[in-house]
Amino acid sequence: MWAPQLFQLDDKGETSHVAGVPPDAFSDQGQLWGNPLYAWGHLQRTGFSFWIARIGRLFEAFDAVRLDHFIGFSRYWAVPRSAKTAKEGAFHEVPGKALFEALFRALGPVQLIAEDLGVVTDQVRALRDHFRLPGMSILQFSFSPGAHAEGSRAHRFAKHSVVYTGTHDNDTSAGWFASPPDNASSGALAQYAAERRFALEYLDLPGDATAERFAHAMLVAALRSHVNTAVVPVQDVLGLGRDARMNRPGIADGNWSFRLTEGELSTDLAHRLRHQVELSGRGPTPR
Repeated sequence: MWAPQLFQLDDKGETSHVAGVPPDAFSDQGQLWGNPLYAWGHLQRTGFSFWIARIGRLFEAFDAVRLDHFIGFSRYWAVPRSAKTAKEGAFHEVPGKALFEALFRALGPVQLIAEDLGVVTDQVRALRDHFRLPGMSILQFSFSPGAHAEGSRAHRFAKHSVVYTGTHDNDTSAGWFASPPDNASSGALAQYAAERRFALEYLDLPGDATAERFAHAMLVAALRSHVNTAVVPVQDVLGLGRDARMNRPGIADGNWSFRLTEGELSTDLAHRLRHQVELSGRGPTPR
């Protein structure tokens, strides 16, 4: 049941502050999400019973649970309800260590995955590593050319992580390869062109490779990486373009509308995908 005391509300029951993120690479105004913020003091005083029940319920259906915006378990960006943009917000600390201690004490050694993307501070890394939570490694973010970016290469991904071709906030692999982002600045266009050239070289693809072939190469690279777990969005399994993108950060409308159509997940596709999974040593262990 919804409980008002779980959230930061004023005397009238309205949100006093709302969630968002500060300005970043996706938006120079930040992202003003507008949803309520948790009252972390109340949650801690009640032994985090709300979070234990919420996470426990998820594990009735799933073997692993990804915690999006994991940095929010270290600190969160609070924006006054009357603010016009997220730039007017400020960071506040969260009792994340106490929360995860309570979760694992109540639920046992459940498998949580930390979406450790964005502005990841030393405190966020320490929280993730203290509980040995795998983070996320994103192939589409790994193609910046130059020696300064060597640490972001796929062959440098942490083995104890989860590799993705891209996330719900990325363009699809085929969409990213086919053309630069809409309304990109001249600097962004130059960066995109450099990353695209490096991606072709890194994946050993010819200059005239199609977008669909690039998406397949990304799938293969994810599966054959040394990372413990690989996740490939269905849009990349199918080699779909930009019109299949799931979300555009900082843009309120037109998101989360992608749907599979009947027949797209064919038996032939299943056989081809299984073949790649088995080639990569990620298939079921023979009994």
